[in-house]
Amino acid sequence: MDHGRTFGAADSRQPAESRFSLRKFLVAVLVGCVFGQLLSFAGQPVTLPSGGNFTAGAGAISASGNTLTINQATARGIIDWNSFSIGAGGLVQFRNGSGVTLNRVNGGAMSSILGSLIASGSIYLLNPQGVLIGPKGTVKTGGDFIASTLHLSNDAFLGGSSLLFVGDSTALVKNLGSISSKNGSVFLIARSIENSGSIKAANVTVGLGAGTQVLLKDSSSDQRVFVQAAGGDITNTGSIAAAEAEVRAAGGNIYALAGNNGGQIRATGTATKNGHVWLIAEGGTLDVTGTVHAQNANGTGGAVETSGGNVSFDGGHIGTGKGGSWLVDPYDLTVNSTAATTIKNSLASGTDVTLTTSATGASGPGTQNSSGSGDIIINSGISWSTGNTLTLSAYRNVKISSGYTVKNTGSGNLNLIADNTGNGTGTVTINGTVDYSGSTGVVSAYYDPTGTTKYTNPLTYGTHLKTNAGI
Repeated sequence: MDHGRTFGAADSRQPAESRFSLRKFLVAVLVGCVFGQLLSFAGQPVTLPSGGNFTAGAGAISASGNTLTINQATARGIIDWNSFSIGAGGLVQFRNGSGVTLNRVNGGAMSSILGSLIASGSIYLLNPQGVLIGPKGTVKTGGDFIASTLHLSNDAFLGGSSLLFVGDSTALVKNLGSISSKNGSVFLIARSIENSGSIKAANVTVGLGAGTQVLLKDSSSDQRVFVQAAGGDITNTGSIAAAEAEVRAAGGNIYALAGNNGGQIRATGTATKNGHVWLIAEGGTLDVTGTVHAQNANGTGGAVETSGGNVSFDGGHIGTGKGGSWLVDPYDLTVNSTAATTIKNSLASGTDVTLTTSATGASGPGTQNSSGSGDIIINSGISWSTGNTLTLSAYRNVKISSGYTVKNTGSGNLNLIADNTGNGTGTVTINGTVDYSGSTGVVSAYYDPTGTTKYTNPLTYGTHLKTNAGI
């Protein structure tokens, strides 16, 4: 009996054993291809600097696997490279003691640090095509680390004093990874600079200088970075931590912005250096939406200086700790509600705040109707209850607009200074209210601090001034 099965025509279906064998064969072929490809990738060499040659000083360069080692026998050395990049998984190590190695890249490719660069001493990396530290790239030095797209002469480097960087390269220096110095400083110098990674120099200085001519003074100077010719922009959305921090651009803009890493600039000082942050955008815009904090190593307040043609603090936080100071120095200043909030928070945290202006046609932080003549105009209320001092020092006029109150309920002082250079023009006008009825502090109004010029009605306040101690 055939039990319903039909014989005669060939069965088109493959037996189960045959289908299983074919599947195993295909899987084996696929695994073999993938494994072979992985072996091929594994066999590919990691990118390392190439064409290196000592042109000053003495040393040896050797490669082993994914590692390039430079042993320097002299205190200072200069190496010319055809290329200087480090691929992921690669390591370049400089055994230069406490010395300094200048690495000059002459090829046509930017330097990309995707692996690790370490040195016992100091490393200078100069490449007019640009320098990038990738998201997983790390730079660790015992001494200074300098990355620049500008030119530095061999004589200046070998002389070991102040260094002048000059050039017209428009390439970036950009850090997405981690840069740290154990005992030295970190400087990024280029036409334009971006940091969204982390930069640490706990014992000395982190400096970012954007320009086509940047002077880097030696470590004996209180300030190290001086931009002497106009350049591009500096953007920081990462973290900067140092004893002192200098961020400077001439004719360009500085953006100290909140970002994925917090957008923080912190100076904590040392036993011999006070915690100080300079954010200086000469003739440009300074925009702070991140955190800027300065404090001395002993816990006392540090100092923050913010300067530019236009200065904005939209959501930013400026702090210096108790007894510290914050100087705001735009050309012309209208304090709107956003700027007022930042000022109030700084006063409340124990920071003395000084707003000062100079003469130009630019305007700064904030809103419309700035005169551009070095005026300070208060267009929002400011109140605080601490003993910290608020100083308004204008090149021309200080004005508290109608409807707004400046008020202290603690022991904080208020200084209103017009004509801060004594050129004969400037008044203090209070159309709003200064309320010190609940304060033990003092309100002081000054005009022509040099006392060389006579004024007509230099101070106008009528019934808008309420004090305990007088003015």
